[in-house]
Amino acid sequence: MHMYVTKLEKYDISRVIELSHQLGLCIWSELSLQQELQNKDSIMLKLCKGESIIGFSAGRTVDDRVIELFNIGVEIDRQGNGSGQMLFDEFREECTKIGAEKILLEVRVSNARAIHFYRKNGFVRLGRRPRFYSDPVEDAFTMELRL
Repeated sequence: MHMYVTKLEKYDISRVIELSHQLGLCIWSELSLQQELQNKDSIMLKLCKGESIIGFSAGRTVDDRVIELFNIGVEIDRQGNGSGQMLFDEFREECTKIGAEKILLEVRVSNARAIHFYRKNGFVRLGRRPRFYSDPVEDAFTMELRL
């Protein structure tokens, strides 16, 4: 079965919430995800293997040239095999298509694997946001990728 990336749909929301819990990502309510899907400035993608959703990404234009990447993740047993890279490459391509000049994100300071992934993809650290995350409370690094 081959993997592919496509736009997230309303009927995918329960799987996105399930993956968010499994991966320790920021949890959005079903209503928040529905509203985000309807937002014309959103870039919400899913990574599929066959009919199964194995990853997703969610971001939004915050001004004409800046995209904020809110969440990106793939199933734990699919990490490290290029799945996340495939999803991120498509997200970056969508950002480029709309004329974005940079992608911003926050990442938990303890998430070494994600930080490594972002650095490998050209992100640089801009700063630190104290107590940005809750459950558990933790600082975040802010990172930027210039496109």
